[in-house]
Amino acid sequence: MAVEEHMGWVRSMSRWQKRYKGKLYTVSPRQLGVEPRTRAASREAANGWWEKRREEIDAAAARRVPEVSLQEPFLTLVASIPSEVLEIANIPEEARSDGQRAIWTEWQRRVRQERAPHTQRFEERDRQGPTDMTVGYHVERFLAGKMAEVEAGEISPGRYESYRCEIETFRDWLGGERPIKDLTAARLEDYVLHLRTEVTRKAIAARTGAERLKTAKQFIRGLWEAELIGLPHNIDSREMRLAVPARERRIMPLPEVKKLLEEARGRARLYLLLMLNCGLGQTELATLRHDQVDWKRGRIKRKRRKTKSLESVPEVDYLLWQETFRLLRQHRSSHETLALVSEDGNPLRSERIVEGRNKVNDAIKSTYWRLRKRTKTTYPLKLLRKTASALMAAHGVYGRYVRHFLGQAPATVGDMHYIVPSQDQFDEAVRWLGQRIGVGES
Repeated sequence: MAVEEHMGWVRSMSRWQKRYKGKLYTVSPRQLGVEPRTRAASREAANGWWEKRREEIDAAAARRVPEVSLQEPFLTLVASIPSEVLEIANIPEEARSDGQRAIWTEWQRRVRQERAPHTQRFEERDRQGPTDMTVGYHVERFLAGKMAEVEAGEISPGRYESYRCEIETFRDWLGGERPIKDLTAARLEDYVLHLRTEVTRKAIAARTGAERLKTAKQFIRGLWEAELIGLPHNIDSREMRLAVPARERRIMPLPEVKKLLEEARGRARLYLLLMLNCGLGQTELATLRHDQVDWKRGRIKRKRRKTKSLESVPEVDYLLWQETFRLLRQHRSSHETLALVSEDGNPLRSERIVEGRNKVNDAIKSTYWRLRKRTKTTYPLKLLRKTASALMAAHGVYGRYVRHFLGQAPATVGDMHYIVPSQDQFDEAVRWLGQRIGVGES
């Protein structure tokens, strides 16, 4: 039966090491007086050396810890507190006499003075970096960093949820109790093989496997950048990738679109028309603002939310079809900024992290789900944007406005610097699209 190792063997330096209470302790087979100077031959001696060394460290630490306040639970209480102080601690502050307050104040001052060098060591340890070197601990740190990105508005709660699922899957496969030093090239290769097996037996989609691998690599690279581990030499290898088939081009057939519009009423019809009229997605629809709508002329002027920070992305001015504008005015909200809200006055779509998980409220999705149930359609709502652009692309003249309609950056240098889309012709293209879909003149 194999002997358990209390220290880790560093093959490149032929020595044993152990990180304990923020410090690294090492010993070599030569120092242990073992021949031959190998891992197997020195294992038991290293275990014995560490047990003795740990007892010495713990004993020395116990002697250094001073008497502490009852209000300092992060330090270990190893010395007795004077009985008069304990008695005062049980008396409400407002009921203490002047003498008792003086004793208590002096006790607090002495504790702070004696505790100062020890708390300084705690602070120095925190500045030096984490002392827990397990995979599970650093996964929590990784997710804490992603949560900070959510709070800064750099990523969405939905993207955080994807990161959480992907990195926790990697942690569970590897083992959260394992040390991060186990994140080697061989271990990464094993994970790629595992993901390929899962894809082959259709337990997960190829794209899901690729995203899990991408997040695992990001996690490993982050540990390397923090100088906690070495970077696996194969992390950028072509062999350490998962092939992902091209996405199938899918749109909603025009008869299906018309069937949905015939059945939809009120808010449901407005959501469908806005997505078709302006190429909006669910999030863009939910975040449409009052100041983006010309409430007199019936127009919406906006940048695509996903890429609004890019200078090359156009601010598109959409002409609204008559029925789209009529319904938009009918359901216009009194919200301070949002043009549309749910029937109970809340944003149409919201995401927030609750206890580490993403919680989504989506009134648009719920409304469409009820419509799908009535019409028995199987097409997702997001296809409306693609369907509208595909219809426009099929036109001999208006097809050149598809990227502009979708709010995408120009595809060529000429488009970016020299060709200014004609607003009049773009309006004609939007009118034609409405007629093609069957919602009448604008």
